[in-house]
Parts: sequence; C-alpha cells; structure tokens
Amino acid sequence: MRVARLFASRAGTAVANASSMDAATTPQQRSALPVIPLSLALQAGGLLPLVLFTLTALNAQASRELHDLLWMCHIATALVGLGLLLRRSTLLWVGTLWILYGSVWWAIDAYAAQECTALPVAVHILTSFLGVAGTINLARLRAAQTRPSMYRWATLSSLGLQAICHLATPSMANVNFAFEPYYGLGRWFPAASYASFWVALCAVSCASFYVLERTLLHFTRILAAPNTAAQPSTRGTKI
Repeated sequence: MRVARLFASRAGTAVANASSMDAATTPQQRSALPVIPLSLALQAGGLLPLVLFTLTALNAQASRELHDLLWMCHIATALVGLGLLLRRSTLLWVGTLWILYGSVWWAIDAYAAQECTALPVAVHILTSFLGVAGTINLARLRAAQTRPSMYRWATLSSLGLQAICHLATPSMANVNFAFEPYYGLGRWFPAASYASFWVALCAVSCASFYVLERTLLHFTRILAAPNTAAQPSTRGTKI
C-alpha cells in the first residue's frame, strides 16, 4: 500500500508540473514552434496538391518541357501539399501566397491565349482552396499566431526561384519572366528595358504578397473571435 501511495503521489506531481509548464508557455513562445495543428482531413488533403504536381510533371516529361515545372504556381502546389502533410507553417504560407499571386498571372495568360485545359484549372483552384483553408485553420483550431512578415519570405524565395530559372531554363520559355517582360506588357516595357520591368515586377510581387498575407490574417482573426468569446472568464472565481 505504501508503494502504491508513493507511486500515485509522484504521478500526480509529474502531471501538475507538466500542466504548469504548459500554462507558462506564452503565445509568443508557441508561435516559434515549427509544427502547426491541423485536422486530420485537412492534413490528408495535402496529398491532392502532390498528386496534381505529379500529373503536371508527367505531362511536362511527355512534352519534353520539364522546365515548366519551375513555374511559381507548380512549385507552390508542391509547397502547399508538403506544408499540409508535414504541418510546416512556412511552407504552407509561402506556397499559399505564391499560388494566389501566380493564379492571377495564369488567368491573364489563359485569357490572352484563349487556351485552358482541365489540369491547370484544377492545379490553381484546388491548391488555392487548400492553401487558404490551411492558413485559416491555424486560427479556427486555436493554433499559435503565424510567424510575422511571411510576405518577405515569399518575396525573397520568388527572387531565388527566378534566378534558378534564369540559369537552368531556356530563354524561349521565359519561365517566371526570368529573361524578358511578359509579352502582354510590351507597350509599357519593351524587350530592351527588362531591368525596369524586373524592378516593377519585384515591387508588385512584394506588395501583392503583403496584401494577401494581411487579408488572410484578417479572416483568421474574424474566425478566431467567436472561439475567444466562447471562453468562460475565470476572473474573480475562487478555486
């Protein structure tokens, strides 16, 4: 009996210590954790973008245009899928910002070319939906606040991706506008003035990532507000 009481006493002390350590963890400390809580269904949904990326890769291989995989939207599809499966907030946020921003350029190009197939539509719409759902899920599940200034990561990463495209892809493909301005903007940016186009593109990209991030965070606060209001107040209560 003494042994049982001693074991129970030590177990109770360990539980109390664990509870006090969890209570002492501030929201700022929790925000530094790289892993985010996600519902099982949403986490499993990360398989869908990876399947779409695989199908895109197979099409690119069949047409002998593997460099097309380096378009921002395709890389974003892989990032959103990995971010959901691995529960990594940085991958998820950068991928979501990329796919939302890149989908605008894709829609403009599809309209100008009067050409659109089912797979690109699925890539842009489904990946955008899952990315937005994943980022908003951070607040709905009362997760820690996301890391600030994710638009900076998205901007710097996009510059790195463009540099890779400039070194590893053919100039005729102009992947991510790494060689010349978008042909639809020729009246404002002639081919000879690529430097001015590149500066304008960087500014527009950074501003777009910032606006998209602020918009998503605004929606997460709106969805988190009912959960916060539902929490009972413990002020003035006696234990």
